[in-house]
Amino acid sequence: MIFDGDQRGAGYRNTLRFMNGYRTLLLGFYSTAENYVIAAYDPMRHREYAYSKSLQLRQESIDRALKVGLTFQIRTNGEVVVIFPLDSIEEYLQYAEDYHQVNPRITIDMQETTTTSLNVKQAVNTTLIPEQLPQLTPQERKRVVREIGRYIRDRRFEEAIKRVYERCAICDFQYDDIIDAAHIVSVADGGTDTYDNGLGLCPNCHRMYDRGLILVDGSGKIYLNSRYVEGYAQSGRAGSLESLGATLRKFIWQPLIAEHHPSPENLQRTFEARR
Repeated sequence: MIFDGDQRGAGYRNTLRFMNGYRTLLLGFYSTAENYVIAAYDPMRHREYAYSKSLQLRQESIDRALKVGLTFQIRTNGEVVVIFPLDSIEEYLQYAEDYHQVNPRITIDMQETTTTSLNVKQAVNTTLIPEQLPQLTPQERKRVVREIGRYIRDRRFEEAIKRVYERCAICDFQYDDIIDAAHIVSVADGGTDTYDNGLGLCPNCHRMYDRGLILVDGSGKIYLNSRYVEGYAQSGRAGSLESLGATLRKFIWQPLIAEHHPSPENLQRTFEARR
């Protein structure tokens, strides 16, 4: 780390600048004939540094990034360095803090783990040591990185929705510590990990909403799906639906701040699809 104005010599320390309203990044680069490889370090770990501080990477980490896109190297001090081709910088910027919080202290043995059975949650919560990943083709490695990114995005979405929903939006259940973060439009159908595509729901309402038993239209009005009502009536279980209907709100509960509200368009799209 060598910047203009740095003090040099034994005992001198320099500091990175952090300012309210701005974001501090610490990036290095490696140039190839076809591309740039970016190495992103955790700026919080380098708030104070020496002029001669070395932030070197292994060549194999750079080569791997060129082959598979975003990848990681764990430094001996536990810092997680995120390495990626320049065209992947948008993904890094969106989830930078989460990538640097991958816990490197506990290793996991994935030598016998296939891509299809990889426990992504375990991998992110413990470590991603490249040397301990199974031997994969470039396509398989890309899939692993995508799954890790998907888990990180899911976690951020869940934390955000749980913070703004103090009760189940459908039944008013108020134990917010077990509220689920539900997607209105599923990710598989193009739904995003944003407030306007989320609802805070209790586990029961979450399952019934995902399966289409409970519907919510663009105005936020709550319905029991008539297809299920008829089916349950024919099987002699209509009484349970009557009890369920009595517990539901007429319209969904929404967070106090408008920018955290679900999108009427997303609600109506799912309503039409499931009705």
